Amino acid sequence: MIEALGLMKATLTDETGQQTEYMPTAIVVQDGEQYVVMRAEHDRMTPAERVLLLHIDQNKDGNTLSVVEDLEPFEHLLTQTLGTLPPIQ
Repeated sequence: MIEALGLMKATLTDETGQQTEYMPTAIVVQDGEQYVVMRAEHDRMTPAERVLLLHIDQNKDGNTLSVVEDLEPFEHLLTQTLGTLPPIQ
């Protein structure tokens, strides 16, 4: 399914111009909605910062991915998917 989304990696740029590459790890479902869990591996990041969650909105034009800003409601799901995570704040 990840390949069907055309998602091989995502690169985000922070406020300082530092780029971080995230790779898809899993597709998960919560409350009937689908999400892609992305991971980055960088020493300069905390474990919680290494996680990026994208909501998959399936519409007539295809799929739209949007970043989930508040990970707290997904903490249990992310822990099940990725293992132990520090508290998400």
